[in-house]
Amino acid sequence: MAKATSPLFAIEASGQLGQAIVYDKRGFVRVYTRPANPRTDPQGDVRTAFRAVSAVIKQIGNTAKNDMAAISEPTYRWNAKIIADTIGKGMSRWNSAQNAFNNLTAAEQDDWNNAARSANINPVALPYDQNPPAKLPGLAMFAVARAYAHDRLGVGDPDGSNASAWATYLTS
Repeated sequence: MAKATSPLFAIEASGQLGQAIVYDKRGFVRVYTRPANPRTDPQGDVRTAFRAVSAVIKQIGNTAKNDMAAISEPTYRWNAKIIADTIGKGMSRWNSAQNAFNNLTAAEQDDWNNAARSANINPVALPYDQNPPAKLPGLAMFAVARAYAHDRLGVGDPDGSNASAWATYLTS
């Protein structure tokens, strides 16, 4: 709803008046346009990565949470640091984690996927994701584990043999 105040010699407005007029913070008025959501493949890739990391963060226990909070900058929340460390600029860290995960054997990927599912990590890929991985829960936990290992936290570098140890560390 639009809010207008009228001081003695000026008028000030902000917000939206129905679906007709929009007042912005800079004092400009424009016609309402429906926001675009093109649902492109690259947009789906980014949104799926954020959903996946968020699903892991929801299950993180006090140990992993406190470890990350201890090394975070005072103005930076621990979960924001995990997202930044896991996704990276331009999704560089997520893509690197995905490549490392894809280099694991099928049995090792299954171990990460099963460990993630047993920890109630169940992210959902978007239908317009370019390459929605079949083992997204395992990939998500693996990517977060790599972010923790990069910060020298956790139970060592994530590899094909320590999925259960990482699931225990992240959720306890």
